[in-house]
Amino acid sequence: MSLVAYFRRTVVELRAAQTESDRRLLRFCETLSEDHLAREIVLAQCSPARACPPQLDDFLLASDASVRAADLEAPGFCEADIWPA
Repeated sequence: MSLVAYFRRTVVELRAAQTESDRRLLRFCETLSEDHLAREIVLAQCSPARACPPQLDDFLLASDASVRAADLEAPGFCEADIWPA
C-alpha cells in the first residue's frame, strides 16, 4: 500500500470515528437537564484546579447561518434543530 493510500484510508477512518464520537456526545448532552448543568458549572467553579475554565460565551448570530450550515449538516443537524421556532 502506498503512503498516500495509507494516509487517505487513515483520514477516512479518523473522520468516521470522530463523527461517531460527536454523535455520542450530542446524544449524551440531550439527556442533561438545566439543573444538572448548573450544578456541574458550580462544582467546576469551586474546584481547586489552577487551570482557568474554558470560555463559555460563544455567540451564534443568525447572520452566520450560512457559514455554519456545513458543520451542522455533517452530524445531521440544521438551524431549526438548534433554534426551534
